[in-house]
Amino acid sequence: MGGTTLSSLAAAGRVEELRRGAVTAASLAFRGEREPFHPSGWAFPAF
Repeated sequence: MGGTTLSSLAAAGRVEELRRGAVTAASLAFRGEREPFHPSGWAFPAF
């Protein structure tokens, strides 16, 4: 939901890959059709 991919988390050492290629497969599976967006930017709520 934050737009951070599992691949980037794995590169930062925050995700452990137990099987070769699992991070790539999971990143593709959880990818949405578009990036997360909120009209007011990063701050919730806007009012």
